[in-house]
Order: sequence, then structure tokens, then C-alpha cells
Amino acid sequence: MNRKSMDLCIVNGPGRTTEVRENRAPATNLRSVPGPRFIRHAGPNSTSVQYTPPLASRLSPLASPRHGLTLLELLVTVSILLMLLTVALPILTPTDDARQIREAARSISVYLSAARNRAMETGRPAGVSLERIPTLTRGSLVLRRVEVPPVYSGDDFNTMVKIQGNSANSTLLTIKITSGTFNNKNINQYDRIRVNYRNPDYRIDDVNTAGDTITAYNDSGAALPWPTAYESDPMPFEIFRRPIPARAPPLNLPPTAAIDLQYSGREYTGLTGTLANTAFWTSNQTNNTLPTILLFGPNGSCTRVFNINSTSGALQSYNWADRIFLLVGRRDQLATGVQSQYNWQDAASLWVTIDQQSGQIAVKENAIGTTYLESRILARGTDTKGGR
Repeated sequence: MNRKSMDLCIVNGPGRTTEVRENRAPATNLRSVPGPRFIRHAGPNSTSVQYTPPLASRLSPLASPRHGLTLLELLVTVSILLMLLTVALPILTPTDDARQIREAARSISVYLSAARNRAMETGRPAGVSLERIPTLTRGSLVLRRVEVPPVYSGDDFNTMVKIQGNSANSTLLTIKITSGTFNNKNINQYDRIRVNYRNPDYRIDDVNTAGDTITAYNDSGAALPWPTAYESDPMPFEIFRRPIPARAPPLNLPPTAAIDLQYSGREYTGLTGTLANTAFWTSNQTNNTLPTILLFGPNGSCTRVFNINSTSGALQSYNWADRIFLLVGRRDQLATGVQSQYNWQDAASLWVTIDQQSGQIAVKENAIGTTYLESRILARGTDTKGGR
């Protein structure tokens, strides 16, 4: 027998129920495909009908609560996350320029430490030469390892010199080789010569082609004890040769980073308590490409600095007892930068400091002061950026 899909249960009264079933499907499918159900409840004062939807409707995803996201909702969520990431990434991640400055400062620190270790291992002075940019001498992009050759006193023990002062120029000396064997290829301009094992030493300015006469300059400020009308007696001598390149690869800084020599240098507190400054570059050195050289001694201390003399323009040796500061910043800010600021005014710049007494090297944050001199002092107390 066929029944329709509607089951109707009519309650006629207390204790009496009449059920009418209608289903268009065969009776065998009545349980598998139930239709909607209407049940009418009748009482003395009210009548109600209860409707139960078909099973297919109750299983439909449109009629049940959803668990998950639609494709459209997922795309909107991903788009919002990408927008937030675009805004936050520049804030959380340093710029490429800042990253290269950090990389440069870290590399300089490691390179200086290697030179210091070399001096302690060999027992001879070793250091680093800061090569100036030929077209922009206030900056350095390349560092080279250097070593100091042994002191030269001639090729044999009989090599002696005679000295004569200059009556027209009290700072000039003529030193002649009088005996023994002397090889002028072992000395260079800006080497230092000391006579009779006594200070001061004098800067060598020239050696004649014959190799038997040295012209020296008294830059010590001390009075010259040598005669001007005649030559002195023969005396032994020592030539302290300036550093020469070592057999080690150079350090090339990242493309956008540089050492700002204009604001690099040393500082000390004078007797009056004021801040004194000696920079590695001044305005009258614009066309001078001589390097700045930092030397470490066998005990690890930074014993000597070679830098351009701001008056003579010659490479002069200094025995500084002060902390040395190297400002590492952007190359395009070696002069007034693209943002109208100097490297010492840029919070992304870093200081590489060298303690002269111990030779310890550290990388410091740039704490911006009212002047670059104050920024150097403030850098003493900033955090050390080790391992960056």
C-alpha cells in the first residue's frame, strides 16, 4: 500500500488518538524517507498543531549552524593580515642602511681585534690603516692590516751619521751617512730617525738619490743641539719605519656604510676640564689621501696613531693616551646628508671605541648630543653592541 509523506495525528479527546498517515512513497521507504509530520493536539479549550520538518531539510547545511570560514571570509582575513604586516615590518625590522652600518661596525671591530692579536702573538707592533676615499678624503671605505718593520740602523754596526742644523731654518736637519753600508730602500718619507739613542726623534722628509743624505724635520718642538756651521761627530742612529701593508686581505665596508673621519678621533679632558678634540680629518686636508693608522703594541695597548698633521700635511706619529672613537655611518652623510644631517646626528650610526691603555675594542650606540664631541662622551655609557 502506498502512503503519502504526511502523517497527521489528531487528538480527539482524552485518551483517544486517531493517527492518519499519508505517504506517496512505498511503505518500504517510510522509515528511510520520512516526510513532514503534523500533530494536532486538541483539548477542551485549545487546539494546536506541531510541525516536524523532513529529515532532508534538517540535514541541509543551509539549515544547520556553520563550522568554519567561507572562501570570501578567508580572503578578507588574509588581506587584513598582509596590510598589518606591511605597516609593522618597517618598524620591527631595521632598514637596509642601518643593517649595513651594524655589519660595518661589527666587521671593523673584528678586523681591529685581529690586528691586536697579531701584535701580541708576534711581539711586534701591528695595526690597521684606514684608507681615505680619493674623491672624499673625510671618509674611509677600505681598511688594511699593517705591520711595523724592524728598526733600521744600517746594514752593519759601523754605519754612522753626522748631523748639521740649518741656520736659515731651525727645524731642518741634514743627516749624512759617513761610514758603513746604508740601503735607502729600507726607509721612506715620514719614517722617524733618532740619533745617538737619545730623544727626540725627527721626521724624515727626503732621501737623496745617492742614498747618503737624509733631510729631516724637527717636529718635536725641542731645541736642536746640533751645530749649524759644521757637522757633528759621527754617531749611531735608529730609523723607526712607518707601518707597511701586511700579507692579509683588506676589509671592504658595505656599499652604503663608511667611517666618518671628520668626526672620528680622540678626546681627553684637559687641566681646565674642557673637552679637547683631535679629529682624523680637517677642512685643510681635503686633497690629502694619506691614511690614518692605528697601531697596537705587543702588550695589546693602542700605542701609536699615525695621522695627517693639520699644519704641515705630513703623516705624523702620535703617542696618545686617550680613547679613540671611530664613527661608522652612512656614506651619503659624510658631508651634510641627504636628510640634512650629519652621521653624528643619526641614531642609526655606531661608534667603534678603542681604549688606549688596554686596547679593548667595543661597538657603542650613538647617543645624540648637542655636538659631536658630546656624542663621543655619551657613547662611553651606551650599551655595547657585541655580536651584531
